[in-house]
Amino acid sequence: MRLYACYTPTHLPLVSNVFLPSLPATWSRNGVALFDSEVVLKQLPQRTVTGSYGTDGFNATCMDKVDLILGAIEREREPFLYSDVDVRFYGPVVDDLMACLGDNDMACQWDGQGGMCAGFMVIRPSDRAYSLWRRVRDEMKKGPSLHDQDMLNLGIKDLLAVACVPLPTRYWTVGLAGSVWRPGRPVNPPADMLVHHANWTIGVANKLALLEAVRLVREGVTKASS
Repeated sequence: MRLYACYTPTHLPLVSNVFLPSLPATWSRNGVALFDSEVVLKQLPQRTVTGSYGTDGFNATCMDKVDLILGAIEREREPFLYSDVDVRFYGPVVDDLMACLGDNDMACQWDGQGGMCAGFMVIRPSDRAYSLWRRVRDEMKKGPSLHDQDMLNLGIKDLLAVACVPLPTRYWTVGLAGSVWRPGRPVNPPADMLVHHANWTIGVANKLALLEAVRLVREGVTKASS
């Protein structure tokens, strides 16, 4: 399974300090043989000063991301993983993700009130998947507040031919609690967590703080159960 990911320069600390170092040791980390084949990690233009959700240029960055996904759907012949870089892996996921995907077109992290998450998902390349993501991009062009995740969920509802299933909560986000996270607030990741996606907080500094808070709790859970 190939991994696609993208980032802007403001998010490089997440790539260097969390995302790539957390890849399981069974996958090479030398950039040659990640995820059984390779990681496609693309740096996008910095279209917003901070890269944060809701800032000017954020929607344009999301369209760059959608272009990457569309290109992957065209290029790939087997299911691939798209992941944002504010993610820490806690174990092998390829076999589990394939089992979760089953015969469906997509399997996405469940984002609580946000519905299907556009930041961590397995996609089976097909004309149906391409049509969905083409529609996502076309809708996003209509206004700067029309973000990829909102348009994805609208497209899934309207294009019933696209079968999309939620990933289980071992692909976890604090967003399942239904509110934006700020430093100092408690976190409660599940004991069987395989992936933590640090969305539902704003800014790179807060994402790093959230990732660390979850890591500390997770280590405590692991030690307590060992």
